[in-house]
Amino acid sequence: MRRLVYLFALPLLFSSNKSEAQSFSMQKDTATAAVYGYIDLYNNLTNLTSDTIRVNWKVLSHTLPPSWVSGASFGICDNVTCYDGQILSGSVQTTDTIGANATMPFKLQLDVSSSSVVPTTGTPYTATIELSQGSTTDTVIFAAYKWNTNNVGKVTMSREDVVLYPNPAYNEVNVTFNRELGVRNVAIYNLVGKQVSAYRVNGTSAKIDIEKIPAGIYFLRLSDNNGRVVATRRFTHQ
Repeated sequence: MRRLVYLFALPLLFSSNKSEAQSFSMQKDTATAAVYGYIDLYNNLTNLTSDTIRVNWKVLSHTLPPSWVSGASFGICDNVTCYDGQILSGSVQTTDTIGANATMPFKLQLDVSSSSVVPTTGTPYTATIELSQGSTTDTVIFAAYKWNTNNVGKVTMSREDVVLYPNPAYNEVNVTFNRELGVRNVAIYNLVGKQVSAYRVNGTSAKIDIEKIPAGIYFLRLSDNNGRVVATRRFTHQ
């Protein structure tokens, strides 16, 4: 009889251990990058289970300069949307479902090209984020340096270098830019960072047909021949 009790108890033991197993993992403990313009700093999340899951997350703390988070290009993004600077207050967000053994892009996006803020002590600016699902909790850090390009031919930019209109837009959007920026490609991205269209440009302006793109909020990224993003503008398609 005692042996039978042990046999019946074994499945319960294994079931208990399985329920406490780690349900997700992050790509890195700390994702770090030197930023000189626009950047997507990824730290992707992987579902380790054989079921779909949703993960809760919030910003625990940050040292990001106000000029980095006040622009339209700032965002912390999961598979739902990109959240603007208000997310830094610590409100809890929940991802959409993440498939079994699937990876969800999770990122911090910044455009510091018009900011003069440069770390002087070698310490990066950071955002610390807590993620949780069931019994699994993880804390990750996004760390960004503003690359000081004073000695490597920095292109000085201002808001007047790039003008996007109309905004909101309906069937098309126009963009004009300074020739010194060296813009050769223009691409449109949705809020979760997926490219929806791209165009090769010449001269200092472009007219982009957006009639077939669903209504919503998008980012227009301008890049040079080397693929370096030199400017980003946010617009609404109605």
